[in-house]
Amino acid sequence: MHEKFNFEKIPFIALALIFCMIPIGGRLVVLSILLFVAVTLLFGNWNKWKVRFREFLPDNIPILLFFLIYLLGLLISDNTENALSQIEHKSSLVIFPLVLPFLNIQKKHVHECFKIFVLSCFLILIISFLNFLYTTVVIGEYCILGEKPEGNRIGTVYEYLSKHFIVVEIHRSYFSIYLILCLAYICCYFENFNLAIKKTPKWLAIIIAFFFSLSIVFIQAKMAWIILVATGLVLLSWKGTGYRRYLLAIIPLLIVSSIALKNVVKDRFEPMLHQIENVLSNGDDSEKKFAKELRPGSTETRYMLYKSSFQLIKKKPWLGYGMGDVKDVLRAQNEQNRFKSIAHLNYGPHSQFLYSWLGFGVVGVLIFCVFILSPIWRGFKRSNGFVFVVGCIFGLACVAESFLSRQEGIVPTALILSVIPTLISNFQSTVVD
Repeated sequence: MHEKFNFEKIPFIALALIFCMIPIGGRLVVLSILLFVAVTLLFGNWNKWKVRFREFLPDNIPILLFFLIYLLGLLISDNTENALSQIEHKSSLVIFPLVLPFLNIQKKHVHECFKIFVLSCFLILIISFLNFLYTTVVIGEYCILGEKPEGNRIGTVYEYLSKHFIVVEIHRSYFSIYLILCLAYICCYFENFNLAIKKTPKWLAIIIAFFFSLSIVFIQAKMAWIILVATGLVLLSWKGTGYRRYLLAIIPLLIVSSIALKNVVKDRFEPMLHQIENVLSNGDDSEKKFAKELRPGSTETRYMLYKSSFQLIKKKPWLGYGMGDVKDVLRAQNEQNRFKSIAHLNYGPHSQFLYSWLGFGVVGVLIFCVFILSPIWRGFKRSNGFVFVVGCIFGLACVAESFLSRQEGIVPTALILSVIPTLISNFQSTVVD
């Protein structure tokens, strides 16, 4: 006779599906979350919900408070339509902390989900490399799509890698963060790491980690390069690490590859240095070239946005302007500063810390800091390098990007911060890492 199917496994399969869909992005992520909620409410254990919710409440309080601040910021917004447009993704901040307690999630389930996340990113990278190889060998030229006002044009290999290397519709900075999370997981749980096969050889795991690192270089997100180096330094210095020797095996390979790909690195950092010189040059910012001509560099754009953001914060530091009005007031401030190159664009402040401060004042940014620092503190307190590094990765990403203003940022952050407390909880001490 066939063994009776255990329907309690279905929610765990749906949870793993979310981890699989996150690197792919788009509506598939939303659909997988809706499926997870439906099957969990149907097959989850309602009797144990209160006990499990209470067990992980200290970890989930910062997440729920951040969602509450978003709702309060929505109420004080004049542009409620813009604020409501984000609620679909922001709701993940409350969905995962409330729904996950229906499941008896153990450490082995969290590991399985992260391995699926790693595998999903790995498969996307393989397809991306094959697509790049096809473009190079068969097509022989690199078409840069959808730029305005030029339209489609033929560009260099470095431009193509930067703009079109990844085959999924996810911004390169966000996908690079996914890869760094994968690297952190592989390094922190190296001894037990495996993918599709039961026992992944250690040399294969090193190759996969190196492949991820090399891809981050190819994708050319400067923020990700900085976070990658910071993550490596933290892991190398973390006390009691048994995976340090594996990191030391990866780092020389990455250094040699970076030297071989020095033109890629030069192509990204050289313009940034010129832009810094432009920003620091004498004269009124409104009269400088980057403030008057279209398509300023990314560093110049960030400087203008940060300057306008701090000017707005100075005017209204305590209560902010409302979560839905951040882009409106920032655009008006750019116009007031005569930043003609960006005044017509609907930009945010390019920093989640600034976004939170502009949206709900001092209280908003303080709660956001607690939201970010909570996993860092808990990882340090429980001597779990992975939880500590995950908090650091998300924190650094939020410094340079409004990371939680898009689905690609808020969903993985809410999900991962909701499940990693299981890795440091004593509630299920019978389950071993």
